Amino acid sequence: MRKLVLGTTMLLTFVGTGDAAFRPAQPPPVVGGSYECAIVGRDPDEQGHDPFYKVVIYIDTQQSKPTSMNVEHVSASGRRVSRSDQYSINASFSYESEKMKLTWVGQFKDKPKMMMVGAFIFSDHQWHYNEQLSVGGGKPELVTKSLCHSVEPE
Repeated sequence: MRKLVLGTTMLLTFVGTGDAAFRPAQPPPVVGGSYECAIVGRDPDEQGHDPFYKVVIYIDTQQSKPTSMNVEHVSASGRRVSRSDQYSINASFSYESEKMKLTWVGQFKDKPKMMMVGAFIFSDHQWHYNEQLSVGGGKPELVTKSLCHSVEPE
């Protein structure tokens, strides 16, 4: 009987202590800076000899509010492609603080019917960056999903 009481007491002590450790953490604020994102999914899958493997995001702020976001894709050879060179972006930049979400929408400069939407969002205790490419506002033809972490500026 003594072992049962002791075991129950220990179990309740560990369960009670552990309860606080498993509560969801508050999301960190978007305060600007640099983020590195690993591409974890692409539909359709990218073909070619120099595939893109990561995304680097730079967020500028004024008075703790995001004002712009620069997105670069980095290929296996180290080649960098900036979305701001390809798309008209900053006119369609938005920040939803209650959703912890930054979004840009841009038209491809060479083919204005092609639209890209990029979203940087805190979800499931982690930063995510996702892009969708569509033509004429239709169904997305390309979807890229990435998981991100903050980094010191390069």
